[in-house]
Amino acid sequence: MLNTFLTAQLRETLSFLHGKEDFFSGNEAARKKELSKLKWPASFTAYMAETKEKDFLEDVALALEFAEGRHPDGLKKSGMFTAFMSFLTSELPAHMDGTELALEKALQASLEQLFKVRTHQEIDNEIQTLSTKVFGAPYILVQMPRQAKAELKAEIRNKLSEKKPHAYPVFQINRKLIGGLRILEDGQVHDYSWLGRALHFTSLT
Repeated sequence: MLNTFLTAQLRETLSFLHGKEDFFSGNEAARKKELSKLKWPASFTAYMAETKEKDFLEDVALALEFAEGRHPDGLKKSGMFTAFMSFLTSELPAHMDGTELALEKALQASLEQLFKVRTHQEIDNEIQTLSTKVFGAPYILVQMPRQAKAELKAEIRNKLSEKKPHAYPVFQINRKLIGGLRILEDGQVHDYSWLGRALHFTSLT
């Protein structure tokens, strides 16, 4: 089901480019000005502001293959797919935790349909499986003694992404923990003491 959002984003992108033959010849500032009028995920906006036309066309071909249920080898190096994964591992989970996400109607409709047919847990598992399959990201489980606030989850995701790009941490309540958090990577407890110190420094714990 995740591929349906990428398909919707691709349609929005091609519709935006219609009649803008000189878009890719413009500088980054000019592109950002055009893109600022749109309600797109930040990751896609950044991608379109920087990508070259040749790379974009190659990315479109790869995106179409993914939309059809295939996982071509080039996905890992695709700027568009990397932007898609950034949306899935950052913006989408924040939205599922309650952060408002303003999107174009077609994109919002695609997400609403996803939420109708998938639970949040199923979406978590699908994102995690995709990140592992395409990028070889480890399975990261974050255990906490109680439900974490959205801000804390977002900060943990951001901190972990600095060390483990494309990894999608799954959060789990473990009431046996007296305090703090425990992080398992591919089933093994790893030393993430640096994360605890970072969170303490930012006063989020």
